[in-house]
Amino acid sequence: MNGVMDFMKLDEFLPVTSNGTKSTVREDIKAGKVTVNGQVILKPRKEVDPDRDTIKYRDQFVSNTIREYFILK
Repeated sequence: MNGVMDFMKLDEFLPVTSNGTKSTVREDIKAGKVTVNGQVILKPRKEVDPDRDTIKYRDQFVSNTIREYFILK
């Protein structure tokens, strides 16, 4: 990735940028533990723009930096 992200579904974005699994993230969204731009989001498939939206998950701000892992041989 070149640092520029397009819209992503919230339940796909959060597992990549936090320590949650997709199923855990979906449950947490439905339980009201995620806000986007200060509004509680209850729909896991909500589209977000990680470069512009302010996203909080479990009271922690989520960065739009995606973790990449490389295996060296």
